[in-house]
Amino acid sequence: NREFMGIETDPHFAVNKTQVVAFLVDKRILVADPSAGSRSNIAKVMKDLGVKTSSMSLASSFDGAVEELEKTQPQVIVCDYNLGSQCGLNLVHMQRRRFADSKDTLFILVTGNARESVVAEAADESVDGYILKPFTLDVLFEKIFRSILLKVQPSPFAIRLEEGKALLDGKSYPEAIEKFLEAAALTERP
Repeated sequence: NREFMGIETDPHFAVNKTQVVAFLVDKRILVADPSAGSRSNIAKVMKDLGVKTSSMSLASSFDGAVEELEKTQPQVIVCDYNLGSQCGLNLVHMQRRRFADSKDTLFILVTGNARESVVAEAADESVDGYILKPFTLDVLFEKIFRSILLKVQPSPFAIRLEEGKALLDGKSYPEAIEKFLEAAALTERP
């Protein structure tokens, strides 16, 4: 394994890496990107994080991604925003229908489009990470690593947001608003 972007100098790196690897160990991964180079780089980073090749599926199109999603039911999806015939964000809905508890899933969006509307749309869909192309292997590793780390070690802000969303889904509106206000009052945000 390579050393990436100085992340290994963080005193908590070894503990964090153990948690990241533990999160990925039994997960099925789908990498969907029209670029063979991007798919290859993402797969390499996943291998560097301990994912077995046999646990990964690669797709170059939306239809291929849907086929793999139905066949392998991946808990982790790293996909490009533009998958030809459809937007890669449509896969997040399919994944969330299969796995109601989003604590066990990860969805990372990769795109060459930095437009504010794309970023906002990704945020609305509750993606776990966002990677802008072009990227280096170091940046890719760090973004994937940190996205997983935020999943296994959510910030107080993220915890309040998730609690608020759950209350909202349960139609407990006053309690949901209270959780959202608690989140808004926190100074540290991801």
